[in-house]
Amino acid sequence: MTEGKLRRTLSFPNESVRAMAFSPDGSTLTAVSSAGTVKRWDAATGQARRTSRIGIVSAAALSPDGHTLATVSSGDEDTETVRLWEVPGGKPRHTLTGLMGSVHAVALSKDGRTLATGDAAGVMRLWDTATGQARRTLTSHSGPVFAVALSPDGRTQATGGLETVQLWEGELPTPAQSIRKICRAVQRSFTSQERSLYLPDLPAHPLCRS
Repeated sequence: MTEGKLRRTLSFPNESVRAMAFSPDGSTLTAVSSAGTVKRWDAATGQARRTSRIGIVSAAALSPDGHTLATVSSGDEDTETVRLWEVPGGKPRHTLTGLMGSVHAVALSKDGRTLATGDAAGVMRLWDTATGQARRTLTSHSGPVFAVALSPDGRTQATGGLETVQLWEGELPTPAQSIRKICRAVQRSFTSQERSLYLPDLPAHPLCRS
């Protein structure tokens, strides 16, 4: 096995890193710590580009494009909150509701449009990151779900629990299906900011038909 060569070390003083992702072109690295510090670096030079803070987190996941951050944070009376944030900037996008028990794991799909959560009740939920609404609930583990993963093609979901890993079949909604659902939910068209954030690759034509 060929040994890797350390290129550089990026500093995160007194904090543990919970999640990381490169931008699609590999030019930027984004990381979030347990203290809720979000840092972005130039991957070639190691120079810091931006730092923001969102509060203490117990688990986190970044979408592969680095634009969406999902965090789990503890609240009062042992409750936990899952939030979605815009990156960079750290602007809150959604707070998820309808969770059952402590959330142990989060993962985002390749396109950043679906969030998976795994909780202490043995449940995996799939969420629409644009609306914050639950899409699907998968229940099978007799104990907590400690890890979740979504395949790049969106056709398989994986959950990890006590002594087992389970694979689930079920395609995630296509972009067109997601757009129709969002239009029905918000009853308006996308703003220019929403288009650039969620649908950067689509041509500039009306999305929501009246």
